[in-house]
Amino acid sequence: MTHTFKKKRHYRELYHRILAFYKAGLNYPGTFIVLGIRNIDVLYEYYNLYAIAEIFRQKFGNSDLQLGENKILYFTFSSNQETYRVYYQLRINRKNFPSTYPWIKLFANSNLSKFFCPDIVIEKEEDGEFRYAILDAKYSSKYWVTGTTFYTIVGKYNFSISFRDEPYKKVDYLYLLYPDDGPSDILTKDKGYYPEMGAIPSIPSNVKPLITTILHILKGWEK
Repeated sequence: MTHTFKKKRHYRELYHRILAFYKAGLNYPGTFIVLGIRNIDVLYEYYNLYAIAEIFRQKFGNSDLQLGENKILYFTFSSNQETYRVYYQLRINRKNFPSTYPWIKLFANSNLSKFFCPDIVIEKEEDGEFRYAILDAKYSSKYWVTGTTFYTIVGKYNFSISFRDEPYKKVDYLYLLYPDDGPSDILTKDKGYYPEMGAIPSIPSNVKPLITTILHILKGWEK
């Protein structure tokens, strides 16, 4: 850092933040993708993706990361006979199987759109059985997220997405993530009925609601 830039507060703070970033020693291969983000909404999606991947890593150990062209596709975590995948921007098509991951059970059962792309999809695979949770990150206020936006997302990711060849199945969990320091709001009346839906605050200074939610999903799938 030059003598001239040291005199400028913003340059000085930026220098120390970049230095701290490199000293942190992030080891995910997708780091180079994150460095190219120019949109705060996309940055918030990536923050939650990495935060969720870290929760899984703490519980199951290291992961495999699949990358596409300038894009993170999914993380994979394994435990005994179980495989968990955390997808980013998974494209859920109408009828044709996704060529990148043909095992996906979800398809767009709707004439509203040819496909849907929720921000984060968590998949559990065990003995040929699949379970799913969808988390969509919205960089907006709690008021906006829990209002009309919530019902729009329910229409897209609950009513319009089905299981391939298993018409009685739906996504188990559907949550919206938003930047706030308050508690979570579970918006379904009774627990134990699926899908369970809610609005979860998630920021670096308020990580507990997201951690609690992910562990709640995993515990629900164990039963």
